[in-house]
Amino acid sequence: MPSTPVEGTGLEPAAPLVPAAALHIIPTGTGGDLRRTLGLPAETRAAIGALRGEVRAVDVGHLRFTTSAGHEAAAYFLNVASLGLSGLVDKIVNESNKALGGRLTFLLGVARGGLTYRNQRVRLTLDQAPPLERTVNCVAVANARFYGGGMQIAPNADMADGALDVVLVGDMGALEVVRGLGRIYAGRHLDLPKIESLRGRRLLAEPTAPDQVVLLDMDGEQPGRLPATMTVVPRALRLGFGLEGLRA
Repeated sequence: MPSTPVEGTGLEPAAPLVPAAALHIIPTGTGGDLRRTLGLPAETRAAIGALRGEVRAVDVGHLRFTTSAGHEAAAYFLNVASLGLSGLVDKIVNESNKALGGRLTFLLGVARGGLTYRNQRVRLTLDQAPPLERTVNCVAVANARFYGGGMQIAPNADMADGALDVVLVGDMGALEVVRGLGRIYAGRHLDLPKIESLRGRRLLAEPTAPDQVVLLDMDGEQPGRLPATMTVVPRALRLGFGLEGLRA
């Protein structure tokens, strides 16, 4: 893990006290996205019973970002960090009643967010490549495949490949996004004209205008805004997979 500490996270940079220790996840969140990659069922008792798969060393994402108060902060993520509409959707979902379940709650969040969100211009620098400027609906920086209550935003993501999959959803209007949701849930959207798929180890994301507020999403939470840097930490965590995850 990185050599500098990151406050407020369960993942610390020092060498593990017990190298053989592994993290096993019992899913209780709204979206259930990481459990889909891990091959765990949604029901808690069934998920406990499914924790019989192998333990694998997986990558972890490191996010350095700007808080809403304008301070620099950092955290780790296991699943997906993203920016744009997804950050607004997180804010809406986390302020909503979630009795309708994860998928419908996120769908309603997308619908409500899409009514007010306007696509934003950002500058993206991936590894040592020249910066890209794009008007985007959202950008997902994925360690795993799913986000937003089951959307397979990064169908080629591998949690142990030492890289992050970067999926740019470009200058799409609200109706285009709604029409494309079925393909996104199925992971068949990467060939759409306004979508780009990249891969790298480090992404610097900045607004092109200094007064522009571009919200972030990190594993379903809304921690702050751009500028932000997402970096992969290869094989940093031993993670338990369910039986279905072994067949994925």
